[in-house]
This record gives sequence, structure tokens and C-alpha cells, in this order.
Amino acid sequence: MARSVSICSIAILCLMKSALGLLFLLLFTQIGQANLSYPIVDTHQEYTYDERRVIPFPQEGEPFEGQDAQYAGNRPHYRDNGDGTISDLVTGLMWTRDPGDERVSFYQAVDGAETCRVGGYTDWRLPNIKELYSLIQFNGTDPDPRSDDIDSLRPFIDQGVFGFRYGDPDEGRRIIDAQFASSTLYVGEIMNGQEGVFGVNFADGRIKGYATRSPRGAGHLYVLYVRGNPEYGNNKFKDLGNGTIADEATGLTWMKADSGEGMDWKAALEYAETMEHAGYTDWRLPSAKELQSIVDYGRSPDTTDSAAIDPIFQATAIENEDGKKDYGWYWTSTTHKRGRGGNTAVYICFGRSLGFMPVRRSGQYRLMDVHGAGAQRSDPKQGDASRFSRGRGPQGDVVRIDNLVRLVRGGNVTPVETGPEVPDLSSRQPQRPRERIRGPGGAGRGAARPARDQRPVQPASEARSATSPDLQPTTPAAVNPSDKPNIVFIYADDMGWTGTSVEMIPGDSGTRSDYYETPHLEKLAAMGMRFSAAYAPSAFCTPSRAAVLTGKTPAELHITSPGSGLGSDADRLKPPTQLRQFPESEISIAEALGPAGYISAYFGKWHLGRGNPGQHGFQVHDGSTANDTPADEPPGNPKDIFGLNERAMAFMDEQVHAGHPFYLQLFHYAVHGPTATRPESRNKFRENSPGERHGNAPFAGMTWDLDQSIGTLMDRIETLGVADHTYIVFMSDNGAPSGPRVGALNNAPLNKGKSTLYEGGIRVPLIIAGPGIAPDSHSSEPVTGCDLFPTFCQWAGVEFSHEIDGASLVSLLGGKTHALDRHVSSLLFHYPHYGAGPDAKPASAIIAGSHKLIKDWESNSYQLFNLEEDMGEQNDLADSRPEKLRELMASMEERLLSVNAQVPTINPNYDPSAERPERRRAGRRGRGAGGANQE
Repeated sequence: MARSVSICSIAILCLMKSALGLLFLLLFTQIGQANLSYPIVDTHQEYTYDERRVIPFPQEGEPFEGQDAQYAGNRPHYRDNGDGTISDLVTGLMWTRDPGDERVSFYQAVDGAETCRVGGYTDWRLPNIKELYSLIQFNGTDPDPRSDDIDSLRPFIDQGVFGFRYGDPDEGRRIIDAQFASSTLYVGEIMNGQEGVFGVNFADGRIKGYATRSPRGAGHLYVLYVRGNPEYGNNKFKDLGNGTIADEATGLTWMKADSGEGMDWKAALEYAETMEHAGYTDWRLPSAKELQSIVDYGRSPDTTDSAAIDPIFQATAIENEDGKKDYGWYWTSTTHKRGRGGNTAVYICFGRSLGFMPVRRSGQYRLMDVHGAGAQRSDPKQGDASRFSRGRGPQGDVVRIDNLVRLVRGGNVTPVETGPEVPDLSSRQPQRPRERIRGPGGAGRGAARPARDQRPVQPASEARSATSPDLQPTTPAAVNPSDKPNIVFIYADDMGWTGTSVEMIPGDSGTRSDYYETPHLEKLAAMGMRFSAAYAPSAFCTPSRAAVLTGKTPAELHITSPGSGLGSDADRLKPPTQLRQFPESEISIAEALGPAGYISAYFGKWHLGRGNPGQHGFQVHDGSTANDTPADEPPGNPKDIFGLNERAMAFMDEQVHAGHPFYLQLFHYAVHGPTATRPESRNKFRENSPGERHGNAPFAGMTWDLDQSIGTLMDRIETLGVADHTYIVFMSDNGAPSGPRVGALNNAPLNKGKSTLYEGGIRVPLIIAGPGIAPDSHSSEPVTGCDLFPTFCQWAGVEFSHEIDGASLVSLLGGKTHALDRHVSSLLFHYPHYGAGPDAKPASAIIAGSHKLIKDWESNSYQLFNLEEDMGEQNDLADSRPEKLRELMASMEERLLSVNAQVPTINPNYDPSAERPERRRAGRRGRGAGGANQE
């Protein structure tokens, strides 16, 4: 790190080598602290990160040098007084230790201070936001808000000192619902004109504005009361006349001006570590707590027409995503850790804390100040903010990756040269030292770096550009939309491999239905390629939907069941706790195509939790639909088949007339049960003779209705004149249920059906037609729904660098090859849960070439099949082919480890006499990623 070292500091470092030196340093620190009314407590962040993961401490001149962990401040130091109070020996504040179980409203919290008598004291007060924020520690882990697993989490407060509890899902709360109240009211308004108060969420590590009154009148805030040091949080700024501002309350010295332009987190660290200003070279990017210390919570753009900072500072004005004058957000050196790494960093809002909030029943969004100027949040350290076109999170938080910077020096902060050991990291190449930056207006990088725009922070509403290292258009951003093909992806629900009249193996009548009629799918197959060995990523809908959206196997996503997937004491194994919502951290296909200029729509079944497609890059969508079709569908619109079609065609009309390339996802509720069909369609099949496998007239009518809607959609594409550059993809999310459901469904010649990893559960129809695909072509190459993501990206000219399970099908579709060169050794299927029926139990499977291995986790046994010779899985080769068995067992283990798959464990409470709970067909009833209906 570039920094000046004085004779005094050298002497201190020498003394530190001895016990006497350590004692002297502690005394020196306490003396220094005694003169400060507002000492900043260290964030307690110990590790350093690159843009995604933990890394060894960067050395001087290396990228990512200068992070929070590399500067040690006043370490948190508490004393439990044994009377329900905690003394903070750094700040001089005393706290109540335990917030208790009860949540209160803001005004109840205010009143509670008057009656609080903890420790025998009568002068308790509700802390202001700066006092409350002094308790935050950034060695915590931000949980996935859709998960219920808290065993591996650490909150953003010292849980060994203070009482803390995550939100209880049994009370209808998320585990991240652990918001603590401050006394600091927002001077503006949050949400839609509501009075707001700032609070700290010690579960997810953020400051946000919360409504002072809960919409339902219930308490929603925890409370810790405080007493002592009434000056804590009050700044004492002094302009030193050299472009710097001293804060005599904290001992910190700040640059008066900010960077004047936005930059990503890596660039912000470099900007700080190579800065020379006012004769000093020891400038640093402030930690989260240092930067929050200079927020002026009495100011906001709406009330004072200024940033939330004392006017002694200069603050760059920007134009926000709504085209209004605003003020920027500022990076800190603090990484915001999540379970799988540190790809986001903390920033402080000195302008409005904006979010895209949906307007009820209109399908539109309104941009509003959701959390207030002075909020603290986190955003990706790199990438293209425009792919978050409607923000992210439940409040549609606006994402800005290029943020402003204000540097700091001084305070009771010392450099730390080495950090904790970081295991299993590849060696890093030495980096060349960088040139030193001079201050604002001087020579060096600060002046020479050209601005990306006249505005320092680029709003997400501007034209998308190719700035993301994860997603890069291979052609210039300003392309003619006609150069980009349109993509229409039609996804059926529960349609088996033989659920259509298309022969999935041409010339083999046993590979089509002997009763259902789908003439338009036959036409589509004649126009393009059918895949006879196509597989859904899962034997259930929710995991398959998440996988096709991302190109990642459900095992890697940790979305492996449509419900909670939890077992009972009657089950021999304990299933893992999977994610119940589709993570916003994942890049969806709509987000991937966005930088290439695509407008994306999602109509139909979402079934991925409480969020909605709009939070994942889809500009037009039906909202947070679950597994149920609309309750008010008219008789002529069974399963909303034709309603979905009308919305899809209107979307295509609009985009073609506007000249936009489009991506359309049409995720049907059909042919999932219960059966619904038009009377005329049902009657058509009542007049036909049933086949040997299929013969249910209402179900055949529903299949006919779905096919008719596809034909109408194909006709509209022709009418619009875009058929020559539009791809149409048809697939099912999993196989059909086997056995009785709505009449007899039969997956023969395949084995078993939905909810199992046998062929009947995962082999599905896949038909693709479009430019460059030979008519009536066929592929027997094993492919999966994960392969659609990279295929769509290649069609759109979008490259991606993040690793996924899928491989592009473009070479197969173009006839250039008959086999895919995958970077993985096999196709992986993983269901570590229990479902309905004796076969729906924890299992994994891989397909490698012509062979398939299935593992039964309960018995720890395996079945081995040669699918080329035995599609119906009737001849188990596990005993006769021991070498192949061992080879595929090792391959399965490697695949599961490579994606960090969750696996079932021994159930310590297993009771074979326990009553087995009633399970629905696709998993346990509950509030899972699939919503209310878990089929």
C-alpha cells in the first residue's frame, strides 16, 4: 500500500514487537480515543476479496489493494455488566443487551424508552442511526432471503454479546426480517409518500428507511436502547483550506471534493491507493462505518435540494434513472459477503435511495425513493447495471455499478499487511506498480481518465452497452435490430415424451401418442429438428424452470424440489434445505440478452417463488404467478391457453412494429392437471377410438387446445413477416405422471414418469425450428434444457464468461456436428428429497454417452442402463458391468462435488413406525419456490 510512515509510527511498530510495546500501543490508543467524542468502531472485516471470492491480502501495486480488512481501526470492545446492559468501551455508549422476542412499531419504540429500567437506569433513549450503526460488523453473511437455513449464517452484530434472532418463517416472516429501529426519521418521504424512519437490519447488513406505521398495524421492529455519550454521532467539521475537511469528532480527514465521476469497485480501490492530494499519499477508500459517519440525516434532495452531507463538502450532482436532478451513491472499501462469495460491495446513498415499485394491476413500474438518502446498501462490484432494468430485490432497488468516491485518511487506523489464511487458491501473477494519482484537477489518472458520460453515474434507463465482463455482445451495441433473430420459447407443463403425435424417433410409431393429435407440432418438427434424447433438467417443474432460465443444473442452483422438499420422521434420510426462491444473483436468459438490445416477455407459469419475472430482466410479464391458472378463466380459455397466446401475439406485434428483436417465453399451465379443455375439443376425441397407451378424451382435448394455440402463434409470426429470422423452441418441463391421474397416462416405451429420474420422468419432447436449421432433421445426441441458455445467447451474439452446465446446440442445429463437445463429463440430475409414491425418493442420475447411472440414496445402491439398447430401462447392468459401474460412480461423485450439490443425510429421528405424511404428487405441501400449489 502506498502510504507515508512517520518516525513516530516507526517507533510504535518497533515497540509492538515486545509485550511492553503492545501495552504502550494500547495505552496510546486509549489516550487518543479519549479526545474523540465520535470514535468510529472498526467493521471487523478480516478477509479481502476480488470481484467474487476471498483472496489473499493484495500487496502494493496489485489489484484490489486497499480494502477494509487491510486497515485496522478501533476494534469492537464490549463489557457485559451482568445486569442486562452492555458497555461499549470504544464509543462510551451503554446498551440494553437483549431486544426480546416482541417486535414493536416505531412509536411504541419511542415510548418504550421512557419506561425502560434495565440495569436500574432511567435515562435510556432510542438510538439515533449513527449510534445504532456503531454496532454493525461486516464479518456477517447476508442470507438468501428465500432460504430458511440459518445454521451456517453469522449476523451483522456480535451475537455473543447482544441478543439477536433471525425472522421466524413459522410466523410468516423471512429470516432476514431482523430490523432494528433508530430514532432518526427521514426528512423526506419513502415509498409512496410514507413517513419513514431509518433502521439497521442486522440479518442482511443494511440501513434502510422503514415505514413508521406498519400497513397491518403490527409491530415490525426490534429495539435496543442506549444511554451515555450524548455527543456520539455529532460531527465537528473544519475546512483546512487545502481541499481537505477535518472531523475533530472522529479524528478523520476527508477530501473536500469527490471523484466527480463514477467507477466500479476495483477502480475505486485503485483510485484511492494511488491518490496524492494536499501533500498526502495515505488516502484510502473509507470503510462503510467511516463513510456513514459523514452522512447528514437532516438533508435530502427533496427537502434541501442537496446531498445528505454537510455543505462544507462538495457533492457532484447527477441525473438519476428518472431523469431528475439527484446526488450520487459512494463506494466503500467494505465487501458485502453472501453465502457463495463477495461479489457485492457496500455503498452509502447521499442521494435518493431509489427502487422500481410495481403499480398495482397496471403492469407498470414507478421509480421512487424507497429507502431514503442516507441508506446503506450493496451492489455488484463489476458488470453492466443496465441488465437490472427494473432493479432487484422486493423493492426493485436500483443498481448502479459505477459509483462516486470520496477518500479519507487518518483516524485511529493502521495498515495491516497480512490477513487470515485463504485455502485452495491458485497462485497470482505479480502486478506492475501503478502510477500515483494526483488530486482533483491535477495531472494523473484523476484528470486523464475520460468520462463515460456527462453524468457521473449512468442510469439504467439509458441504452444498454457492452460493459459487463459476464455478458458481452459480440457485435457493436448500435446494431440494426433486424440483424438479431427473434426467439420464441414455448414450454409445456407435464407433457411426456410420447405426449404428442410427433414421432420423436422418425419412423418409429412407438415414440408418439396413439391417440393425441398435435398437427401444428408435427408441422414445427417438419420445419426444423426434433431431439429424440432431450432431457428436462429435473423430474419436476420448478427446478427445470430455474435451470432453463440460467443454464445451470438444479443441483448447482440448490433448487431441487417444487416444495420445501423436507422429510419427516417416517423417512430414513433427512433432505437438505433447498432455496425456495429463484435467486436474483443468478443471470437469467432475459438479463443475458438485454445488452444485445432484446425486449423480453414472460407469459404464464412462474412457479419460482414470491418474486416475478420483472426482477429478472423481463420487461413484460404476467407477474408472480404460481402453479395455478387464473381462477376467472372463461370456458373458451381453458388453462389460460388462449389468453397467454393473445398476450404473446400482442407483444410480438408491438416489438416488430417498433423494430426491436424480442425474446418471448410462453410457459403454459397445460397439460398439467387438473384437465381443462374446450367442450368441442373434448367431444372431438370422444368420437375417436382410444389407443393402447392413451385414450382419455378430455386430456386429448387439452393437448389439442395447446397445439391449436401454437399453430395460431406460428401463423402470426408468418403474418408479421419475421418467420425467416425467428427461432421457435418447444419443450416440456418434465415427463408425464405415470399411472392413473386423469384416466390412464402411459409413458411407454419409457420407464415410470414424473417425480422419478427414470426416462419417463425426465426424457421430454424438444423441437426447434428457425434460420439455418435443416427441415425435418433429427438428433439423437443427449441434450438438456440447460443447453437452451447458451444456444439463445449464441443466436443473439452474446458471449458469457460465467460457467454454466449447458452447451450451445447451434452446431447440432446447423448440421455441423452430430455430437456436442461439453465441458462437463455427463448430464446430471439430482433430487435429494421425498415426493409422492414409492419411487419419488432421494436419487441422483447421470447420463454419459449411451449409459445412465441412477443412485438410490436410501439404500446407497445403483442401477446401470445402456439407453441405446434399452430405452425402457429393463436390463440393469450394475452386476454384469462392474468396471463401467465404478467409472460412472466416480463420475457422479465428481459431478455432484463440482456443483456443490446438497445431499441427504441420515435422519437421526428416523422412526419406521411413524405415520408417513400425505404428500402431493410433486413434493410436500408448503410455501416453497413453487408457491401454494406444489404439483
